[in-house]
Amino acid sequence: MTIGAPGYLDTKVSPGYARVYDLVRDDDLGFFWKQRGQDLTGEAIGVMFGNSVSISDDGKVLAVSSRMPGRYTVQVHIYHWEDNGVARWKPLGDIIDGENGTNLGDSVSLSWNGSIVAIGSPYGYVNGTYFGYVKVYQLDGGITWKPMGETLHGDAVKARFGSIVDITPDGKTLAISSKETVRVYQLVSSGDLDQSWKQFGEDILCKENCNDFASSFSLSDDGKNLAVAYRNDDKLGHVIFYQMDASSESWRPQILDIDGDATGDYPEWGSVSLSADGMAVAIGAYENDKNGISSGSVRIFAVMI
Repeated sequence: MTIGAPGYLDTKVSPGYARVYDLVRDDDLGFFWKQRGQDLTGEAIGVMFGNSVSISDDGKVLAVSSRMPGRYTVQVHIYHWEDNGVARWKPLGDIIDGENGTNLGDSVSLSWNGSIVAIGSPYGYVNGTYFGYVKVYQLDGGITWKPMGETLHGDAVKARFGSIVDITPDGKTLAISSKETVRVYQLVSSGDLDQSWKQFGEDILCKENCNDFASSFSLSDDGKNLAVAYRNDDKLGHVIFYQMDASSESWRPQILDIDGDATGDYPEWGSVSLSADGMAVAIGAYENDKNGISSGSVRIFAVMI
């Protein structure tokens, strides 16, 4: 598990930090979370280090974004876990820099082994207008992060394309949210060097009575199941599920739709997570009041066959 704290205060400065924890078992204490390695901190006051974090499925690669003070320039730092002698997090490859005003790194997502990273820039400029964009990078020679396929651009002004990104473990399917929309892409290769991203199915839109559609979403490992959070006029949270219909290559809503418990009980950024096979889902609701005002909750659901 990884945690980012971009507003962390230490002796009246706020460089922010990121930490990684492992679930370990002790014969006396039972299961508990133990920090792995050192705190990773920002290099200057106000950089908001830990603004967005992602850890690879094997737990060995960590991506952390930081926002430079006074600007919307974001850097993405990537680290590799080394356990030879002194166990620590060590920088992996070069720092990925965003252009001023783009918010590159507001969302990050790593592949299974951390060799591929998708980075969203919801305020990225395209021909002088901020449509938002997403870039995918692949580690080359353990030193340099090189673009993988073309830059993906939004097609509507102020739609915040790239607000959330989710890449599958193999790095070949990518889901991207913009305002009230989710769009999925697949990587198409023709030769070793020629790679491009092709849209997979139609845009996924809320059909009616939705607010904050796709404020959180999650792909299954094969990229063919998708859970999307939204809320509507009843102020309840909802999660709807889609499955790719291979025959028509379109996203089909499933019968199951999970509703929140009470008013204000809706998922927000990063709080919906599908299992690898898409048969179970964890849903967070940070304003759930069951154990006190805005105490929050997490519920887990599974498909019963």
